[in-house]
Amino acid sequence: LVSKLREDLGRDDLGLAHRLDRETSGVVVLGLGRDSINRLMRQFAGHRVRKEYLAVVTGSPDFERKTISLPLARDPDFPVPCRMRPDGAGAEAVTEIEVMWKDERRALILARPLTGRQHQIRVHLAAIGHPIVGDKLYRLDGSAYLDMMNDRLTEDTIERLGHFRQALHAHTVRLHHPSSGRPIVLAAPVPDDMLSLLPARAWDGVTGGRAIS
Repeated sequence: LVSKLREDLGRDDLGLAHRLDRETSGVVVLGLGRDSINRLMRQFAGHRVRKEYLAVVTGSPDFERKTISLPLARDPDFPVPCRMRPDGAGAEAVTEIEVMWKDERRALILARPLTGRQHQIRVHLAAIGHPIVGDKLYRLDGSAYLDMMNDRLTEDTIERLGHFRQALHAHTVRLHHPSSGRPIVLAAPVPDDMLSLLPARAWDGVTGGRAIS
């Protein structure tokens, strides 16, 4: 992504201010010039950026809103050192979630991470019994992720996961412009592959996106 944008814009000083998990769609924030990039990175590191994610999860939650506070640490029992798990001795992790729509099989969740731990939303949703549709690492005990790493992922496994990727989308990011300091909102429309997972009415009012407002 960055290489392509550098080429298109003719700017070698374009750089990422943060990252998204592999397979997660949505807003990615970049800066122009080292000073702008550093200022943006400090906002993310200082938890001064407000982020909202949309996730399609399995099951029908029995709540409307919930704050999940579960410390996270790396899972020492997983063969690849990339999987996280709830751990009382781990780093603090807090996520606010709201059920936007649900039926008996799936639900649309709005998630607001108040901390920035690795895979935080994915682990928290799995921990309360509503893993994200298509999540290879936190559904099926992570076996689908290992299959993917070893080029053994089958259509049958993808069907069991419910989707070819995790249905997680970084919908909006609220921060301050690195030069002017004015508050801005960045938003990305929900991609078609996620829209296809739920009835059209589930997405009423949450699909739109804009570059800056």
